[in-house]
Amino acid sequence: MMHLTGTTIRRHGGQFRAGRVAACLAAGLMLLVLCPDGARTDDQEGSKFLKGARLGKGGDQQILTSLSGEEMKKILVGEGYRGISIDEDGDIVGRIDEIPFLILVASDQKALLFKYSCEGNNADVMKVNEWNKNRRFSRAYVDDDGDYNIELDLVLSGGITVDRVKDFFETSKLSMLTFRDEVCGF
Repeated sequence: MMHLTGTTIRRHGGQFRAGRVAACLAAGLMLLVLCPDGARTDDQEGSKFLKGARLGKGGDQQILTSLSGEEMKKILVGEGYRGISIDEDGDIVGRIDEIPFLILVASDQKALLFKYSCEGNNADVMKVNEWNKNRRFSRAYVDDDGDYNIELDLVLSGGITVDRVKDFFETSKLSMLTFRDEVCGF
């Protein structure tokens, strides 16, 4: 939940200056002016990929405004990841170095949540707190079962590039491996 207070936006105890918000809005306006058709698709079936999209490595500036589990799987397989599957809810289930992870796809396909959990480990709450204090882009917590979790979000509202999706996954992978080593103690 965001609260507006004067020229400061407060969110979960953190502060963002109104100038940053204005800069983001200006950048969005520039994008609309420079690319008036934006991320529209002419596909009658509602595909989130633009016509003629390429899913190859590097330099993919195609704009996405939503992403299904199947589309995310195509991106990951295109990046060389194997053993990626889609569960009954349309979410991604996979492994990196035999370490399982999950990518939850929002029902409106406008957000992804990368999730890793370590069970039965020797981590302590202080390590989780240190993680949250010293890291950006992810959050760690102890769930109701006593498992240690790390999550990273990617929001597609307004449009993001396929390169940004790839970067999100690489950041998630590195965060998971570091969390596993530093917090879970594996």
